[in-house]
Amino acid sequence: MNARIQTWFPFSIQICLNGREWLARQMKKEGLGFQKQDNCFVWVEDWERAQQLLDEQLRTDLAGLLNRIARRLNPRHEELFTRLPVEYYWSTYQSEWASNITLHQAKDLRRLFPRWLQHAMLTLQSADILKFLGKRVTAEGEVPDNVRAEVTTSLKHRQPGARIKHWYGKNSLKSYDKAYTAVGSTLRAEVTIQDPDSFKVYRRPEGQPESPQRWYRLRHSVADLHRQAESARRSMSGTSTRWQQ
Repeated sequence: MNARIQTWFPFSIQICLNGREWLARQMKKEGLGFQKQDNCFVWVEDWERAQQLLDEQLRTDLAGLLNRIARRLNPRHEELFTRLPVEYYWSTYQSEWASNITLHQAKDLRRLFPRWLQHAMLTLQSADILKFLGKRVTAEGEVPDNVRAEVTTSLKHRQPGARIKHWYGKNSLKSYDKAYTAVGSTLRAEVTIQDPDSFKVYRRPEGQPESPQRWYRLRHSVADLHRQAESARRSMSGTSTRWQQ
C-alpha cells in the first residue's frame, strides 16, 4: 500500500491498497506456499484457503483500519481539530476487482484465449455490456429507447498476449492473458468501478437504523465496498448486477 496526506487544511488523505499484496502477506503468515508473476498468483499450494483469506479482506473494519493509518500520517490530528472534533469519511475513488483463471499448461491458454477473444468481439453487444455494468435493459435484452449511453470496445495486442476492454462511462470490463510460466498460466478478468451509481445496494437509510431496508444507489463509501465486490464478481461472470427484492 501507499498513502499520502495533503499538508494543509483539511489534510485530505489518499490511500492505495493492493489486495493481491495483502493476500501474499496473509499467505506468508500462514506458511502457505505460492508463486507470483507481477501482481498475479500463477501457483498456490491451497487455492481454496487463499480464496478464504482474500474474502476476509472484505470483512475487515476498513474505517477503523484507515483511521489508524491516518493517525500515523498525522499524529497531531486531535490537537489540530480540538475545537471541532471530526473524523475522516472514507470513500472509494476507484476500485479494481480481478478474477484469475490459472491453467496448468501454457499451451492450453494460448490455444483457448484467441477463441474467447473472437467470441467477445463477435457475440457481445452493447446491451450485454450495459447489463453487466448494472444498467437496466428490456425483457428482450435490448437497450431501452430512453438510454443515451455509449459503449466502447478496444482490442490491443501487447506482451505477453492480447487485451479486450469494454467501457461504459467511467466503468470498464476487460480480459487478458496475464502470465505464462512453467508452473501455471493465468487469464484475468477485471472490473474497474469509478462511478458506482449504476449499481444498487440493499441497506437502511443513513442515520436511520430502525427504518426498513430497501434498494439505494451504491455509495462511494467504504461501507458499501463489499457490495462493489459482489457487483464486480457478477459483472465478470456475465450476469446482471441489478437485483430486485
